[in-house]
Amino acid sequence: MSGEGAEPTDLPADELGVVDLRVGAYAIVHDERGVLLAHWREGAYGGWTLPGGGVEPGEHPEQTVVREVQEETGFDVRVDGILGVGSILIPGARRIPGPGRDLQALRIVYRCTIVGGALAVERDGTTDDVRWFALDEVAGLERVELVDEGLAYAGLAVPGPGRDDVTDRAESETTMSETAAEKTAGAASDRVVEVLHIDECPNWQQTVDDVRAALAELGAGGVRVVERLLASPDEAAAVPFAGSPTILVDGADPFSTGQTTTELACRVYRTEEGLRGTPSRRQLVVALAGVVGASRG
Repeated sequence: MSGEGAEPTDLPADELGVVDLRVGAYAIVHDERGVLLAHWREGAYGGWTLPGGGVEPGEHPEQTVVREVQEETGFDVRVDGILGVGSILIPGARRIPGPGRDLQALRIVYRCTIVGGALAVERDGTTDDVRWFALDEVAGLERVELVDEGLAYAGLAVPGPGRDDVTDRAESETTMSETAAEKTAGAASDRVVEVLHIDECPNWQQTVDDVRAALAELGAGGVRVVERLLASPDEAAAVPFAGSPTILVDGADPFSTGQTTTELACRVYRTEEGLRGTPSRRQLVVALAGVVGASRG
């Protein structure tokens, strides 16, 4: 499986240069129990995705999806048909677990039905958890965009606001008059934004810089931004840590999915540009607008 972030392949072919190519086959398995998802873990990175993986040399994609589902979830499946094919380009600088050449990924999504086997997590692989989720639960998961793409192919939209709704909200919440911004700056001086991090994840410093910039954009430059290094699982257990970096606003995580961890691991955020190790500036502005609103009240 791959949990790498993605961008559409809208660049001219002559501008792509040398690009790695990967073909993968993935399954939508949906019944009365919900939708079956697998949790991938690659080094310090992880997220929920569709069961599936790369096509091996000489293998038909239908064989791939049957094999991968069995390896990752323990279930034997029947392929009922193809739902859709997606093509994405992952810039080399954003590849997980580390930089490399640009990657084009062709992802074939099939509708599959369980015909045997039993739920079991893969051993010695990149899958560390397998669960059934109701569609309304999927919306709150840290997941790769392949999940939403595959569900859309199957006509199973994830509940929640679409990207346009989020954009509209961000624009409305970041529009402040100079007078309101000045009042907020004074009232916000007792508020605290804390960035929890570990040394092994390089994105925390960028997150701190982006948090400060977002607060300044909101006219809340008086809010204190505190960096906190977590050096042990015990320290991680004492706070609502969901991977590095975790942002806390007065002790609460505005990006919380309801899941925390005691592992000293990196966190992946779903952004407008795909998976990243830090929220986008727009996401931070939307999340931190609550600080401004509370301070103004």
